[in-house]
Amino acid sequence: MFSILGNAIGRKSENGPNGKPYGDDGLSPTLTTTDRHAVAFAQNQRDEVRLVGGDGQTVGKAVVESGLVRRLTPTECERLQGFPDGWTRIRDATPDGMRWQALGNSMAVPVIRWLGKRIQAVDEIEEEVYGCHAAR
Repeated sequence: MFSILGNAIGRKSENGPNGKPYGDDGLSPTLTTTDRHAVAFAQNQRDEVRLVGGDGQTVGKAVVESGLVRRLTPTECERLQGFPDGWTRIRDATPDGMRWQALGNSMAVPVIRWLGKRIQAVDEIEEEVYGCHAAR
């Protein structure tokens, strides 16, 4: 399943969206409230749209109703935030609501990784210039 940026829908390929309509790293691009975004699913030869599980197994037909949006699963939310599958499943019976809440209160892994690298770069510059870390 891939999220598709709203500004990529209905455009000619030469006019494309602002950036790629999907991420190569498996993460969703930023979704805005001003565009109408879409989700792409795998479709089999029987013309069934199915969701694909993390182990490559199909997990059932997806019901597609015009104008309706289904709720994301906790696993899909984990992937969108950059966490590994099952990251919020602390116990086997962890309710979905608690998992969604934990993900909603978290920060995206790629963003925090980027910030950490920038802080580390500044620390290395301070060490090189001043011989020690500057007081904070």
